[in-house]
This record gives sequence, structure tokens and C-alpha cells, in this order.
Amino acid sequence: MGRARKTFNWGRETQVAVEPSKSKNMILRAVKSVAQNHPKASIMSIALAVCGLMSWLFLDIAAADGGLGPIDAVTGTFFVLLTGWLGYGIGMSIVGHLLPPPEPLSTEPLSPEELAQLPSTAILVPVYNESPRRVAAGVRAMREELAKIGGGETFEFFLLSDTTNPDIAAEEEAVWLEMTSDSLKPSVFYRRRPKNIARKSGNIAEFCERWGGRYRYLIVLDADSLMSGATLVEMVRRMEQDERVALIQVPPRPINGASLLARAQQFAAATYGSGFLRGYRHWCGDAANYWGHNAIIRTRAFVQCCGLPTLPGERPMGGEILSHDFVEAALLRRADWKVRIADDLGGSYEETPGSVLDYLQRDQRWCQGNLQHLNFLVRCQLPLTNRWHLLCGAFSYLASPLWLAFVVLQLTLLLSVSSSGATSLGISAASASLLLLVGTLILLMAPKVLAVTDFIRSTPIENRRPARAIWLDAALETVASTLFAPLLMWFHSQFVIATLRGRRVEWNAQNRGDVNLTWEDAWAVGWKLVVLGSIAAVLIWLVNPTALLWFSPLLASWLGAAPLILVLSSPQLGRWLQSHGRLLIAEESNPCPVMQRQQAYFDLPVPSEDATLERLVRDPHAMAAHIAIAQLSADPLSNLPVSELALSEMTLDQRRELLVDADKLHQAHAAYWSERLLQDVEARAR
Repeated sequence: MGRARKTFNWGRETQVAVEPSKSKNMILRAVKSVAQNHPKASIMSIALAVCGLMSWLFLDIAAADGGLGPIDAVTGTFFVLLTGWLGYGIGMSIVGHLLPPPEPLSTEPLSPEELAQLPSTAILVPVYNESPRRVAAGVRAMREELAKIGGGETFEFFLLSDTTNPDIAAEEEAVWLEMTSDSLKPSVFYRRRPKNIARKSGNIAEFCERWGGRYRYLIVLDADSLMSGATLVEMVRRMEQDERVALIQVPPRPINGASLLARAQQFAAATYGSGFLRGYRHWCGDAANYWGHNAIIRTRAFVQCCGLPTLPGERPMGGEILSHDFVEAALLRRADWKVRIADDLGGSYEETPGSVLDYLQRDQRWCQGNLQHLNFLVRCQLPLTNRWHLLCGAFSYLASPLWLAFVVLQLTLLLSVSSSGATSLGISAASASLLLLVGTLILLMAPKVLAVTDFIRSTPIENRRPARAIWLDAALETVASTLFAPLLMWFHSQFVIATLRGRRVEWNAQNRGDVNLTWEDAWAVGWKLVVLGSIAAVLIWLVNPTALLWFSPLLASWLGAAPLILVLSSPQLGRWLQSHGRLLIAEESNPCPVMQRQQAYFDLPVPSEDATLERLVRDPHAMAAHIAIAQLSADPLSNLPVSELALSEMTLDQRRELLVDADKLHQAHAAYWSERLLQDVEARAR
């Protein structure tokens, strides 16, 4: 039944029926129009509304027991900051889903003539003690795809090694020689630095100083990055369309995950990510961010603007900048270059850590780097949006100790103050607390519900799984992320405290393979949480059992920390879920060609003889190649008597010295073959 509204027709009052569906559509169109025309204002309005409403209700509950005390004021401040941060993310996601999706990209490939007109572009793959064959699988896949579409002459690959393990370095050379044994274009070049000064940023800076002038653009990848040939070509084409664009970031999607943690993150990125990224693009405009990989950079702008300063003060907050990407984007914007995010481009992939321990190890590095940005932020004149990017990066970790402090203060209030008063709403504080809990859950779930609905509607029927399966996967991902969040809160708090106390994090290689954790591993990491969770649960039960509902996600996570770490890190459980159709992404059911090529190389048998330093010393061909390509010292670096000391008895530092010492390598090679010759002579004499 329609709703009637009054109108006037030549002085006569009439009734016109308005269908509810039409009224709703009009409201929805009006909301979408506001979001499209004023995306930044819409995001901030949602964030302020969420923060204001939730904070008012929280403070109203706190004041119900005789007014606000000092602890209430502190917890209220923390609550405002945390809900403001939550509201910002919610606003970004909601506005992103209200904005129209990008226009579909043309499926017409560029003609050979158009490809030939594209400028030379270097694809940089910095590596640091990574699995050479795993890295090579991705490079080979991208190389073959570029050759197939005719981009072989436009692009060149560079493996830029900072590897310090001599055996891995020897294998890198062997794998590179395999890749260059054919005449396929694009070409692949290899360079290893004897000293990895300034880590990844120093590696790329040295490339720019030596060879950057040959290339108009650089495409920077990570060791686990994978990009389709069409996306690589489109990135160059877009840079050519606007000479003021210095950087285009293509958001990478996680793939190849085996554990429950990795698979849940893959599913979340594939299902929830598009709307958030759309909102983020409209929020940033031409002042987007750089994530350090899967991006194309204008070489001239990068060389002119992105020399990284050394921050005053002691490490970790001072010294060399660890997380270079956000800073480089800010420096480009300061020079009035455009930095964009291309969320409409697919074919951009990465891998995520499989185990909780590897995930935490990576996050600890990121935490130190992001907190160091605060030192950079207060010392440099930067555009407002980039200041916001840097501040958000730091707050993504600072939010954890705020949350932990908020929980501790709430427990203190719970143990010392009764909640029998009434709020200004006319309901008890206990009822208002339940209302606040329900409201929080709705706010947390609303973006996911909106994202899943949008994902189902926007996916073509022929490529779409049943809606019920997608909703079930979303529920499974929500349970996993809800239980994982309190673990992250605790460990991120430890990382922040350690960084502020001056503890340095070493730059270690990322473990990208499957890891089978043991109970001992999980218990060593999680036992403190089990103890703290047990104490908190007993205290809450004795004082106010109904409050257990409020703290149930945190208590469940902490009490079950050890088994939760094992379950989330289990590749066996992840593969079992995959075999039963759970947490699937489109790339698994219908992998794109570049992923198929990469997997084919993953599946190749590993050579029976590993390319180690021992093999390099005894193989004349490997030795000759190493002497030709490596940056070796012409003078002896030490008095190491290699002829008298077997390689297997050398320390790691001695093996590193040997790898870059031409004289000692020749001695080791001669000693090996002299011994072999002597053994042959003795054998014949018998």
C-alpha cells in the first residue's frame, strides 16, 4: 500500500500515492549523489557521527554512577580516539560502496605498433635471502606473458640481490643463468651488492644511480610479487597519459595462501577490499600513498625528490628511515608530483605470511618503521594529506596500546564501581551497556554485510559461487579475524613499547613458505596471554558475571591463545578448507594465465644437486660465471687459508668473505681440483 502525500492542483487539494520502494530509491539516489560529489566530507561525516554517538553513549553510562571521575575521563578519551579510528574505516568502506564502480577496462590489447612506442621500463625485483627458485617462478611467468603480448622490447627485469647467505647467493646465480639460457625477451639482469647499505631503499637508489637514466619508468616489485602482462603494460600507458604523475600504486591481492590465517586474509581482500579501496582513492585524489611494491614510478621524479634523509636521534626512532614507501610518496607530493592509486586494475598479487609467528615478525618491522615516521613528520614540511597518511600508519599500531589501556581501566572500574545507576535515556547502565555492545557489533558488521552484498551483485553469474557459500565464508572469516584481533592488540602493544624504549628490530628475510608450528612454539608465544586471560576471567566472574559478555571475544582469544595460534597457522587445516570449498577466491577456481605459469614453475622438480657455495667452488662453469658477474674484490680480504680449511668447517662470515674474494675463490677452486687429481692418482696406483 502506497503512502499518500498532499499536493495542490489549481487550488484544489489532492492525494497522490507514493510507493515506499520509490521513496527509498529516491533517498538512496540522494545519498549516493552526496557521496559521489563530496566523498571526503561524507567519510568525515560518517566518522564523526559514529564517534560522537558512541562516545556520548559511553560517557552517559560512565556518568550513571555519580558523575565522571578521573578514570572515566581517561577511558572516555581513549574511547573517543578508538571510535574515531573505527568510524574513519567504516566511513571509507560505506562511501566506497556508494560510489559507482570503475568503468570496465578494454580487453583489446595494444597493437605491436602501440607497444613499440612505449618507453623503456625497468622491472626491479629486490631480494634478500629469499628462495631463489620461488622468486624465479614469478619472474619467469611475468616474462613469458610480456613476451606473448609483444612487450618484450619495452621491459627489462633486474634481480637486485642484497642476499647475505652465501649458499642462497650461489643459487641465485645458478637460477639466473638458467633464466638467461634462452633468447626470450624481456631480458633478465642480476646484480648482487656485497654490502646491503640502507636495505631495500638503498638497493633501489643504487640502481637508479648506476642505470636509472636508461629507463623512463621503474616498476618496483617484492620478491613475492606477481603482475599480469596486461597490467604491466597498462601501468606504463597511464603514466604516459599524464606527465605530472610520478607514481601509480596498483593494490596487490593476496594469493597462494595455505594456512587458515592466510586464506582468511585472501578472502577478506577479495570480498571486502574493492569498496574500501574505492573510498580510499576518492579520499586521496592525487595524493595517494605508496606501499613499496607493485607500483610504477617516474624515474626522473624519484631521483630528484626521493633521497631519504637520516633522521636525528638514536635508532630506532632516528637514523636511517626503515619504511621508505610512505616517505617517498610524501616527498613526491611535496614537489607537486601526482601520486595515484589504480584500484580498478586487477592482475596485481602478493603473498602473505602463513604462520602467526611470521606475521608478527613482519608486523614488528612495520611497527618500528611506522612509528619512526612520527620523527619525520614533525621535522619536514609536507602536504596535509601525506601528513595524514603518516599519522594513520603510526596510529594503526598506537591504537593497540590504547585499546589495551582502555580494557585495563574498564576492568579497574568494573572492580571498584557498581553499575546500578540510570542513564539519561531512562534505562539502567547495564541495559545501556548492552545497547552499546550491540551498536558496536552492528557498526563492525555493517561494512562487511555491505561489501558481501555488493560483491555478490557485481560478480557475473557464470563466475560466481552460490551466495550461501559466500555468506558462510564471510562468517568464518569474521570469527577468525575477531579471535585474532585481541592477539594482535597484545603483541602490537609490546612492539610499540619496545620501540619507544629503544629496542631495534633486525632486518631478517621474510619466510613465505608453509610453516608447521609445534605446541612448544605456540605456548612459548601465548602463555602470558593464557595467564592474563585466566586472571581477568576469574575477577570478572566474581564481581560482575554479566560483564563477561562484553569481554568474551578478548577472553576467548587470550584463554585459547596457544591453540588459536596453532589453528590459524596450520597449512593442513587451510588446505582441508580449500578442498571443501571454503574461503575460496576467484583466482583459485579460475586462475589467470600468469598465475598458471607461476604454478607450473612451482611444480617443477628441484634439481638433485643444490646450487651451494660448495658447488660453485667445484664447478668450473659456475665459477667462471660467478667471477664474471659478481662484484669481487681484487685484493685478498683476509688471511683465510682456504686450502687448509674445508668449506664445511668455515663459519658463516668466512663463507661470506670467500664469496666476494676473487683470490680466495681461485685458491679454493684449485685446492678442490688438486685434491681430486691426487685422489685419482692414488686410486689408479692401487
